[in-house]
Amino acid sequence: MSANRIYIGLFILLAIAQLYATGGMIIQHDRVLREGEVHKFLIEPIDPSDPFRGQYLILGFVNDQVLMSDSVMFEEMDDAYGILGEDENGFSYISDLQMDEPDSEYLKLTIDYLSSGNDSQTRVFVKFPFDRYYISEKKALPAEKILQEALRDGNDQKPFALVRILNGEAVLEDIVLNGRPISEILEDMDQEP
Repeated sequence: MSANRIYIGLFILLAIAQLYATGGMIIQHDRVLREGEVHKFLIEPIDPSDPFRGQYLILGFVNDQVLMSDSVMFEEMDDAYGILGEDENGFSYISDLQMDEPDSEYLKLTIDYLSSGNDSQTRVFVKFPFDRYYISEKKALPAEKILQEALRDGNDQKPFALVRILNGEAVLEDIVLNGRPISEILEDMDQEP
């Protein structure tokens, strides 16, 4: 009888710990959306043979690399801090990478791979933590088609990911195509007869 009480007590403690961990993640995600600084990251075309898996769109980014002369400190799959910069058009990019948490605005990243050139510089490719846009299965195929068309179009309004960043944590808020969020475009499509 006392062994059952111990098991029940342990089960309750484990359940509380899981709820606490899950709740903390949800609260942090919501906090980043409410308080995070807005950044725009340019999207690039992705492999059309596998642009969608499950219920999310896979996103590729134009500025997913940093040219560094002292990249020997990084290896594939290392965690890094990306210093954020902004170009003349208001799009964010990673201007530098550091091993230690910086004082300036930054984004937590993972080193994807390194590519050495003929010169003394190394191109460090990073993996953004927001490379998937989750969407309902019903809207997945139309979203994929809309995104691919926008990436092929030669208009001046380049598609971008609208991301909120707070203390290095990032949340993908939406994908913007031709000045409109993809969620809004899909909602309008649902209302058409």
